Amino acid sequence: MFERLFENNKKVLIIGASGFVGGYMLDLLGNDRAVGTYHDEPTSGGVMFDVRTMALAEAIDDPSLFSHAFVLFGD
Repeated sequence: MFERLFENNKKVLIIGASGFVGGYMLDLLGNDRAVGTYHDEPTSGGVMFDVRTMALAEAIDDPSLFSHAFVLFGD
């Protein structure tokens, strides 16, 4: 289903992976294919990111590691 996302061996960034939909997507893809962000509820291998107060560059050191980003956070 997601094969085309990984043709270049880059990962997918899931912004909001501690939520219901983001967590499901992270579980489906796994930590070898995706990195998830969280705010209140840490995720395995996740990166803390507060979308309201932080720039993404503060949480992600090298954006070139990612081919796509899914924005799935809610408040």
